[in-house]
Amino acid sequence: AQEIYEEKDSLENEVSGLKAEIGRLRMKEEELIRKEGEVKATLSRCEQKISDLEIRLEDVGFEGEVPPTTEGITKLRDNLSKLEKEIEALGNVNMRARENYEEKYKRFKEYEERYKKLQDEAKAIRNMIEEIETKKLKAFMETYTHINRNLKRTFSFLSPGGRAEMMIENEVDPFSGGVNLIVKPRGKDVQYLEAMSGGEKTLAALALIFAIQEYRPSPFYYFDEVDASLDEANTRKVGELIREKSREAQFIVVSHREVIANFADRLIGVTARGGVSRVFPVENLSALVAQEENVS
Repeated sequence: AQEIYEEKDSLENEVSGLKAEIGRLRMKEEELIRKEGEVKATLSRCEQKISDLEIRLEDVGFEGEVPPTTEGITKLRDNLSKLEKEIEALGNVNMRARENYEEKYKRFKEYEERYKKLQDEAKAIRNMIEEIETKKLKAFMETYTHINRNLKRTFSFLSPGGRAEMMIENEVDPFSGGVNLIVKPRGKDVQYLEAMSGGEKTLAALALIFAIQEYRPSPFYYFDEVDASLDEANTRKVGELIREKSREAQFIVVSHREVIANFADRLIGVTARGGVSRVFPVENLSALVAQEENVS
């Protein structure tokens, strides 16, 4: 009987312990159920936040996948708070931003096309200027060459043994400098115009005039006492040259020198009395003699 009581007490103790364990387990179960509810609530809130963030990303035009992160929730919350503040600092979203962008971009393309067109036009103008400059240089050099050749020949006729020519100051770029007239009178060294006598200047100037006019002739010429600084020999040379050129053009020459009047086809005299000028014909005896000699 004692053994039975002892076994009974043992079983009662074991049952009591099991009841206590059952109570503890039930409490733990309730705690786990509570925590599960909290986790589910947290998960639900997180899912809602994710959904809200996805909607906000769509609103701001974000496309693509959100990269995964291993950062803690605290740091993520700090980053989220920071981003929210930056978004708030941006102010209200301009819903016409895309429309404005497209409008500005269209205007940009128009300006770009206009700029390209202006560039093409500028290039065409530069090419045209280069072509004109080339033609201008060609025309200048052609004119210079012909006139210089005529000048050498004409001056050698007016001053046998003398020499005259033009020289370009800048042969690389003729238009950046001038053209010098260099003259070597008969029996003298090469001189510039500034160092020449009046007669020598007259011969050089007449030679240049005839050289220019020979390249591009005029229908008539008017000379007013161009022989005033010349001696008789040089005046005769000028008369001979005018006589030769008169085959192609008409010359009107005002002179007080008989030697040059002898080369004229017609003479007209002018006198002045009491401040009144009078014009009268003059018979050129030298011309008549020359004509008779040619006839005979």
